[in-house]
Formats: sequence, C-alpha cells, structure tokens
Amino acid sequence: MSAIYKKEMRTYFHTLPCYIFMSAFALCGGLLFSAHNLIGQSADLKPVFSGLLYITLVAAPVLTMRLIAAERAEKTDVLLFTAPVSSWAVTAAKFFAALSVFVFTLCLSLIYPIILFILGEPWWAQILMGYLGVFLFGMLAVSIGLFVSALMKRPLGAGLSTLGVMLFIILIDTVIPIIGNGLVETVMRRTAPLSNAAYFINDFFSLPAVVYFVSATALFLFLTTRMMEHAKWAKGRRA
Repeated sequence: MSAIYKKEMRTYFHTLPCYIFMSAFALCGGLLFSAHNLIGQSADLKPVFSGLLYITLVAAPVLTMRLIAAERAEKTDVLLFTAPVSSWAVTAAKFFAALSVFVFTLCLSLIYPIILFILGEPWWAQILMGYLGVFLFGMLAVSIGLFVSALMKRPLGAGLSTLGVMLFIILIDTVIPIIGNGLVETVMRRTAPLSNAAYFINDFFSLPAVVYFVSATALFLFLTTRMMEHAKWAKGRRA
C-alpha cells in the first residue's frame, strides 16, 4: 500500500493536473479573501469557507480523474491487479494520495487567518469549524471522484463525469428551498453534502454531519473496491 501511495504522490507532483488544482484553489480562494476580508475589512471567514466548498466541487475532478482511469488508458492496470496487495489497499492508497494533495492545498489557505490575526482578532472557533467542514467535504469529493474514475476508461471522461456529479450536488442544494417544508425537504437536507457542510461553516459542530461524511466516503471507497475487483475478475476471465 505504501509503495502505491508513494508512486501516486510522485505522479501528482510531476503532472499538470495537480498544479492546475492547486493554482485554481489558491487563486479563487485568494480572490474571495481579498474581496471580502481585506477590501471589505471583515474578520468573518464564512463567505470564504463557503466559496472553498464550491471551488472544491469544481476543481476536484481535475485531482481525481486520472487515479484509475489513467491506469486503464495506459494499460498499467494489469500491474495493479497482479500486485501482492488487495484491491482495498490499492483503493485506500490512491484515495489517501489524492486527499493528501487536497489537505496540502487547503493548508496553503492558512495564510488567511494568519493575516487576520496580524490585522485584528479573528474568530478561532469559526476558523476551526470552517476548516473541518471544508476538509470533510473535500474528503467526500475525492472519494466520489475516485469512484467515477474507476468506472471510466479515459481520464478526460472521468473528469467530465465527476464534474457532472459535482454540479448535481450543487443543484440539490439549489432545489431544496423550492420544495418547501415537508418530509422530502428534510430528507434532502440530511443527505445533501453542501447542507451538511453548512453546519461547520456556520460555527456549529454536528456529530451527525461528521458521521454522514465518514459513512458516505466509506461507501464510495467500498464501491470503488468492488469495481476494481470486478475489473480484475473480468480481465482474468478474458485471459
């Protein structure tokens, strides 16, 4: 598992998509922070954290599209199937590699609260909850992208398909207010990723939301593992 993780990390920092993701995340986040906090002279980071959620949705496909789809396109998936590790270990290694890049990129945004600390008195509880929300949301986004990559044969197809899923997630949150009060609205709010992340962005620690993100992430990793085992079985049958 560690060998695959190290290989993925080396690949990330020697390919363009990684730097596109990091640049887009840093640039968009920096623009939000400059406009709202520096020019607007506000110590409230809620709009920035909310913006980072949407940036994650749009940029995550770039980070995850090649994880498994590229192996199929380059015919190197056979090496994964014959490696002396389980399919679950391969899935976990690729997931943690992508998550590591996401966390590293997210850590670059720590410059925002540092600047606020220099200029005034930031709300540290809000900052901690905000970063926790963005991290959990990013964790789920990475697992979704990994699963979609396992379904595709080309990285570009995986990227576009993941982007479609992310746009659907945005659509869910947009539709909720239109539905009105009722059981359907309650269920949608409980299962919508953006709505669950909103608890943390609004300075509220929600244990059910944490369980939701961890469980949903585990589900997509399980599905990814099953897809890899199916592909391994299919290749073995053709051979």
